[in-house]
Amino acid sequence: MHYFRFVWTILLLVASGAYAGTQVVISSPSIQAAAALQAVSFTASYQTRNPRDDTLAGLGLRMHYDSSQLTFVDLSDLFARGVQPVADQLDTLDQDGNLATDRVILVSWVDFGGDWPGVDNSPLDTLFTAHFLTTAGFTRTKVNYTASTSVGYSLDAAPVRIGGVTTVPDVAGMTSSAAEEAIIAAGLSVGNRSLQYSATVENGKVLSQSPAPGSSVAEESGVDLVVSSGPIFVDVPDTVGSTRAAALAVLADAGFSIGSVSEQGDAAVAPGVVIGQSPPGGARIAEESEINLIVSSGPIVVPDVVGYNKLTAGSTILEVGLEPDYTRRSSELPAGTVIEQVPAAGSQVSFGDSVRLIISGEPQIYFGSAGVTLLNFNNGNVSFQVPGGAVGVPTLSAWALMLLSVLVGLLAWYRWNAERAVKP
Repeated sequence: MHYFRFVWTILLLVASGAYAGTQVVISSPSIQAAAALQAVSFTASYQTRNPRDDTLAGLGLRMHYDSSQLTFVDLSDLFARGVQPVADQLDTLDQDGNLATDRVILVSWVDFGGDWPGVDNSPLDTLFTAHFLTTAGFTRTKVNYTASTSVGYSLDAAPVRIGGVTTVPDVAGMTSSAAEEAIIAAGLSVGNRSLQYSATVENGKVLSQSPAPGSSVAEESGVDLVVSSGPIFVDVPDTVGSTRAAALAVLADAGFSIGSVSEQGDAAVAPGVVIGQSPPGGARIAEESEINLIVSSGPIVVPDVVGYNKLTAGSTILEVGLEPDYTRRSSELPAGTVIEQVPAAGSQVSFGDSVRLIISGEPQIYFGSAGVTLLNFNNGNVSFQVPGGAVGVPTLSAWALMLLSVLVGLLAWYRWNAERAVKP
């Protein structure tokens, strides 16, 4: 029986401690700028998160401050129950190494009669508003306070910092360590530091900050930093063969942005279908990178350039995305005129395909100093195999070609005889 009572007592104490963890106390503003002989104030608030806190009977307050920096004026909205007796006296707990100037404000117990304010889990309720006046020699200070409850636990809050004004430095783009050094050098503190992926900012460098650069804030204020953890690398989906709309949707869902979308003729692929992409499918690149697409515009129809001069014909072929390939042939038409094209006009081809343009004009022959072999002679066209350094000479007529052939033959005969003469 005694054992059961002991266990029950322990459970009650644990439950009481659980209730103690349900209170949130904050100060607003918790950091503020101030100058000498200036009125300052802050409000302490709490929130009840456990509806059973209505069993609490009362609350007391201890507030510590430095009288060399602040002069106490009064407390208002005390516990939302009206003003209670307040004592302002020397503090026996050293706050800054100078007991002569440390003071404490004591507020007697407030009897709630078992009715704790805010038991309905309501928003923040006011504990009190403190009013001070900075001294003539004010530089900076802080105020600590503790609200003690009737069941033996305290509602503690972070110190309220009151100090001079400083300017927030611009640390975006700095490394994390350099940014923290700059913040501390400005008389501020480093606040929350979080990581965020970025495709544009290098890993370990600051993406953003709060407060913004140039802001005037109280000394020792915290500056929150968002630091880049670099890009997320993902695989590029292969969109070749997909329609343009489907490819754009797939790339967007994968976290990429669209760069250029160009069209290119392809006789084998229907218009609007992707025939190429850069980077290619399967490549592993940073998320949000640009993907460029090439979409089929269908087959290219070969233009008719027969009768054009060489320059105009070549330009026309290039304009539609094809490559001109020039060949000469003797003709009665003016030199430089296209007398034939392959493929013929109206043929359907793909981007980059070659179109052979046969140009009117005398063909070119080439010969070397020795070892020239006649390969072909047909209708005024002649070709030679030249093992040595080659030079080009235009033919004049079929008769001239025949004469040249004889000369080449004599040259070869002469060389053959010279080689026989030197043999042993």
